[in-house]
Amino acid sequence: MTQESQTSVEIKFVEVNKLDSITPLAKQFWQEGKLMGNYDEASFVSNWSNLINQNIGRIIGAYRGNKLIGILGFVASKDPNDNALVSQEMFWFVDPQYRKGEGLLLFNAYEKIATDIGVKRIGMVHLSEIHSDKLAKLYTKRGYKITETHYMKEIK
Repeated sequence: MTQESQTSVEIKFVEVNKLDSITPLAKQFWQEGKLMGNYDEASFVSNWSNLINQNIGRIIGAYRGNKLIGILGFVASKDPNDNALVSQEMFWFVDPQYRKGEGLLLFNAYEKIATDIGVKRIGMVHLSEIHSDKLAKLYTKRGYKITETHYMKEIK
C-alpha cells in the first residue's frame, strides 16, 4: 500500500525484514513518551515480527525518499465480547523535525487500512507526555470518544 501526498511522503507497510530499520524511531518514541521500563531493540523486533507473521500486527512507515520519518504500529483482533474486528494503535511517532502534517498522513493511512480489512472499531492512544491536548482535539474532531483512562504502575 502506498500513498503520495503534496509533501512527497510515501506511506508503506514495514516488512518483517526491515524492522531493524525502524528501531531508532521506536526508541525515540519510547524516550519522548517517558514510557516505563526499558526499550529493548531485540524484543521490539522479535515481538513485532511475531505479530506481523501472525497477521495480527502491522506497521506502516512514512518515508521521504529513502528516509524513514514516521511510524505507526497497530494490532487487529476479534473483540472477545462481540467478535467484531477491532484495531488498537500501539505507537504513532514522527521524527520531531518532520512534524508538519506527516503524522496525519500516517493516521489517515491507518484508518483506511483498518477500514479495508474490516475493522469495526479503532482505538487510539495519546500518551500524557506527548501532545496530549492536541491529540485529544484531533481524536474528538475525527469522531473518537473517550472510553477509558489508562493508568500504569511499575512493579519493582
